[in-house]
Amino acid sequence: MSSALVVVDLQNDFCPGGSLAVKDGHEIVEGINAIRDSSEFSHVIFTRDWHPEDHVSFARNHPNHPEFSKKMVNGLPHTLWPAHCEEGTVGASFHKDLDVRDSDFVYNKGTSKDWEEYSAFGNSEMGKFTTFAEELRSRGISKLYICGLATDYCVCETAIDGADQGFSVVLLEDLTVRTCNMETFAC
Repeated sequence: MSSALVVVDLQNDFCPGGSLAVKDGHEIVEGINAIRDSSEFSHVIFTRDWHPEDHVSFARNHPNHPEFSKKMVNGLPHTLWPAHCEEGTVGASFHKDLDVRDSDFVYNKGTSKDWEEYSAFGNSEMGKFTTFAEELRSRGISKLYICGLATDYCVCETAIDGADQGFSVVLLEDLTVRTCNMETFAC
């Protein structure tokens, strides 16, 4: 079995200047580029949010509900976000300095308008799963080294779901960025 570097959502909308920017999110690009050719990884995988314009998580699709407000959606509490990473837009593109090659595997997530997918594996709370686990297994991958944006959302959910799906998971903490200081602010 082999291992993969999984870079989660290092997209323009999550970097400074983006619609849902993670402070200092761009600062991990150089470190990720530096390790991607390590013999430790037989595969390099990039996940990306790839939302339709009418995505359920966008506040603009919920009249009278401002950005960052909470709302019950599909029976579960959700944060309503600014529109971000809409398929085919500059905001959905990977950061310009990120070394993404034709031989890398790019996996789109959040493609259904009806539910949120922080994890590349799907939305386990709703019992909605993607084909990500199958894609990994078809490549003989059993160990995941996960990094990217943001630690407290998509990176964390992907790591947890990866372990739940039976993969060995290593979180590359130095190559992730949180959306907030978890010690001083409860997200």
